[in-house]
Amino acid sequence: MKAFRNAALGVTIAVMTAGAAAAHPIDTCKAAAKGLAQIATPKTVEATPSGGCLFRDLTIVMSPRMQFHVDDIETGPLAGAVLTPDKLSELHAVARHIRFQAQTQQPLINFILSAQTRPFSMAIDYRFDAANGRLDLQRFLVTSPELGDFRLSATLQGLHAADLTRPPTQLPPEAGLTSIDLEMDNKGLFEGLALAPMATLLLHDQTDPAAAFAEMNAKSTAATTRLLTQAGASRATIQAIAAFNATFPKPRGRFHMHADFPAPLTRSDVAALLGKGDDQAAALKKWSALTATYTPPPPEPQLAP
Repeated sequence: MKAFRNAALGVTIAVMTAGAAAAHPIDTCKAAAKGLAQIATPKTVEATPSGGCLFRDLTIVMSPRMQFHVDDIETGPLAGAVLTPDKLSELHAVARHIRFQAQTQQPLINFILSAQTRPFSMAIDYRFDAANGRLDLQRFLVTSPELGDFRLSATLQGLHAADLTRPPTQLPPEAGLTSIDLEMDNKGLFEGLALAPMATLLLHDQTDPAAAFAEMNAKSTAATTRLLTQAGASRATIQAIAAFNATFPKPRGRFHMHADFPAPLTRSDVAALLGKGDDQAAALKKWSALTATYTPPPPEPQLAP
């Protein structure tokens, strides 16, 4: 997952530093390709009829033995794009047919692993209103016919332009989440992209990682249930979240979560959930608007004797 986060950042920087004053769209696209070279070099660069750019046949090299191939990356119109990464105002981009390419010393192993890989695509659309400090993440999508879908949209307020390149833990205290909508229909996407880094972070020192994960998940579900109950969330929402959590580390079924917070949810609100008193009560009140649904997958057909 880190590889594609870095790739997405590279695309963002490349697009936004390309230069809005280029004489012709193809010149802008070629300039963007130069910025993209820190991640990968496309074999062809084209300008699209809408004013965007199309980069075809990219290879992202993470190590001598690990690389990814992307059929193409297409961006939206670049006209009016700002010139420096700390002033990113807008991005519309799609990366299609991303897949792992094995690079071992054994051609047969490379062939087998390449045949087994399951490609996916990514899309991101966001707009930043610097005057009002508002970031609208209209769409972050990871999708695959074989692996499932993950879709996220959100709105944040209280941001400065420089905050767009910072991790969430370094956002200003006044920055807060005002809405979030998340939908997931996992068929292997989580296990393929998120499980390894998550397990490495949380379970690297465990002698029995499976048992440790089960215990952590049970405690997390119990704590979430308790807090949402105190917040006044609906019984259906609490049950949906608990049922979905119970399917990890191999989640299945369709999960949807939505919240429009009455006041921005800040980092201090999240920290207050673990405390007591008035601060916790105020933070809990913001979560009362949370709704969630979960639809389990149909039962698997049983093999007859």
